[in-house]
Amino acid sequence: MELLDRVILACLEQTRPGLTLKELIDAVANALGDWPPDQLAVTMFPVKGHLDRLEERGKIRAVRGARPGKWELA
Repeated sequence: MELLDRVILACLEQTRPGLTLKELIDAVANALGDWPPDQLAVTMFPVKGHLDRLEERGKIRAVRGARPGKWELA
């Protein structure tokens, strides 16, 4: 669980304007191994769960008004 948090935070550190859920899923997939492309859509649930938890802890925040939604470091 901490590894996924670290990957998300590192990705957001490198991309200050923020990243979309799709961009974060791709980054996590690249960092954590070879995930089959047809399985990436299913990973949105655990990645979004980590985003929610990191947001609750004040480490990241949703970018207001961004379409599609983005997250950035807090």
